[in-house]
Amino acid sequence: MKFLLSQRGLFLLGFLLLLLVNSLVLGGVMANRTGTPEAQIILTEREVQLPYRHHAENSGLSLRLTWRVAGGENTSYRWDSPTWFDIAKLEELGFSIPEAKSGEESYSERKRSLEKEVFIVLENDSPLFLKVVRVLEQTLEQEQQRLQLDSEDQEQQVRVKDATTRLQHERVAGSRLFAVNAGLNAEKLRELYNDRSRFFLVKGIVNYRYSYTGEGAERKQQIGGYISSLSNKNIHVPRQYRHKFDQITAAESSKSKDNESPRYQVKLAYGSRFEPWLVAVQKIADN
Repeated sequence: MKFLLSQRGLFLLGFLLLLLVNSLVLGGVMANRTGTPEAQIILTEREVQLPYRHHAENSGLSLRLTWRVAGGENTSYRWDSPTWFDIAKLEELGFSIPEAKSGEESYSERKRSLEKEVFIVLENDSPLFLKVVRVLEQTLEQEQQRLQLDSEDQEQQVRVKDATTRLQHERVAGSRLFAVNAGLNAEKLRELYNDRSRFFLVKGIVNYRYSYTGEGAERKQQIGGYISSLSNKNIHVPRQYRHKFDQITAAESSKSKDNESPRYQVKLAYGSRFEPWLVAVQKIADN
């Protein structure tokens, strides 16, 4: 009898705990969506992507926010240190930067440096995207010129093909969403970036790392900040919008989208807690 009562008690405790957790989650969602959204923005499949493996029979579906940074040497990879994320910005965010011992920093030392959650400013349809395209155009032109010197050079032919593919992907499918700043105060950031249909604020985790340039006596230490992740990078697809994504992908499940135009656009709203939710989904007409 005591065992049965114990089992019933554990079941009741588990049920109450589940109820409490669900209440907290729903309360947070309601709090985030109360009042006027902090920002509303329209993005395409370039910036908000379906998971790599999307099956219609799955009950849950989340979109993945695809963002980038403008790093050194005209790169734009997410894992680069943005050009604006220098020592001054790190200190503004509250980092105290120690000197690297013997010109090096071990992995364990870097891991011990404290990560911080801050506000990240994301810019849609950023001019930085056009700069990336121009750099790739110049790269392709240079590779083509080298090929003209020896049209039979097979390695150079491959370089031209790769440069052509990269440029084509960038033009039609590359994300135009760039992280352009970070700060501790959302209101101050909003004063600088007040277009709420172009700039939106998200919470993200930042840290710093050392890098080195040059060799021997010319070797120099550099310190740069980087964004390791966004706190809310996935956007849940509510049931009322799920069928639209199923319709969009049903006829194209076997096709690669790497170098094809986006198939849909979505409207996102960001609430008082800087968390997103899906407001609308629209299929983009075929070109």
